[in-house]
Amino acid sequence: MAQPRATIATLALLTVLSVACLSAQDEDRRYGYIRLLEGNASVIEPGSTDGIEAEVQSPLLTSDRLRVGSRSRLEAVLADLTHLRLDADTEVELTALARSADQNADRTSLRLLAGRLQIAIVDPPSPENSTAIVTSNATVFVQGRGIVVVDLSYGDRTQVTVRRGYAEVVTDRGSSLVRANESAFIKGAIAVEISIAEALPPDDFENWASYQEDRLASVEAPAVDESLSYDAAALEG
Repeated sequence: MAQPRATIATLALLTVLSVACLSAQDEDRRYGYIRLLEGNASVIEPGSTDGIEAEVQSPLLTSDRLRVGSRSRLEAVLADLTHLRLDADTEVELTALARSADQNADRTSLRLLAGRLQIAIVDPPSPENSTAIVTSNATVFVQGRGIVVVDLSYGDRTQVTVRRGYAEVVTDRGSSLVRANESAFIKGAIAVEISIAEALPPDDFENWASYQEDRLASVEAPAVDESLSYDAAALEG
């Protein structure tokens, strides 16, 4: 029987509170959770049209949808330790979650329905199981310890910007490699057009996301296993 979400939330919080005593092996199967929320957001469970108000430490389960409100931003840590950051007016479906306690999935896969996200890979999977972001006209596979921004703010136009590592962008026209400091522009739903150019400098959302990534990377927690330092950040204050 599936565990009630409130029970899972309690387990997720207890996980954070006990990180100093846990090893990476103990954490092999876990639940993702919302680490930071500025403003408002909702979690829409599978089969539901009504969202539950999101809160820090809310657990994230397979097929949940995250909807971020206007002038709001959200950061989540997924079960495979991936850092996911969502800009205002963004909606994402968590279609598959590798290493999640509620699913036996080999790959993390997200469907970007609207808006913009940044994804940072902390513990890279094998290349054949690389994290995927699906939009209306492309699938983006993030390779290695990549940091990638995917934007679907303008209907059938997808923009993929790579800041670290590289990404493979697959469309009905084939696949293209996007390297660090490059952006790919994918236009159209049929007979897709794709072009690659030098990336523009980071904007306010990316600067915010970079600040969060730097903050997680600079946590000083010598008694905590390195793979769990993202959890220690929640307790540092």
